[in-house]
Amino acid sequence: MAFRPARRAAVLAGLALVSTLILGSGGSALAAKKKRRPRAKPTPSVPTPTPTPTPIPFLRAAGSCMRFVPGQLMLVAEVGETGRVFRLDDDTVFTVKPKTGTRVRVLYVETPEGPLAKKVMPGPEEAGK
Repeated sequence: MAFRPARRAAVLAGLALVSTLILGSGGSALAAKKKRRPRAKPTPSVPTPTPTPTPIPFLRAAGSCMRFVPGQLMLVAEVGETGRVFRLDDDTVFTVKPKTGTRVRVLYVETPEGPLAKKVMPGPEEAGK
């Protein structure tokens, strides 16, 4: 089959291009090209949050007020249990006026000098009342 002169030049140019690609690259030009994966876009500069220390949780105690000395101490005990003495300071918050025999709840923290009451609240009510 004979090509026209213009067509023949285009076919020969195409064959020359293919042969240089094959010979010049060692045959790897015919291998499937690996697709480029798109890179992740950089995120705008957002400040990273700095961790803040969690406040020390209060410990809890409940029982009957056995002894109360304003500004100094409060002794709280359950029936049949050993009592616990809580120190009181100016920062102690009272939501109930403690009297001997009343039920109270105490939120406290442990210190080297012993438990320090931070908040004194009304205690749990008896089931029958």
